[in-house]
Amino acid sequence: MLITDISIHKVNLPLVTGYRWASGVYLGATKGLVEVHTDAGIIGWGEVATIEQADIVTMSLRHALWVWIHRTLMTVVADACRKSVRC
Repeated sequence: MLITDISIHKVNLPLVTGYRWASGVYLGATKGLVEVHTDAGIIGWGEVATIEQADIVTMSLRHALWVWIHRTLMTVVADACRKSVRC
């Protein structure tokens, strides 16, 4: 199974009623949703779970897309685990 396409969707999620905290009023969140397509027709979704850094993460993922396209999912996961202590 090969990755054939990756799309990144920036989504703004406003709150109906903002809430106050020490830094001011929190009115919503900006998230990044990652959509991954495979040659087997499987579509997977992931979330970039940041608020303030959604733009930075989105730019980083767009820059890295050429590395992941046409690679197997297991190869991508194995590479990520080699570079991380969380796997």
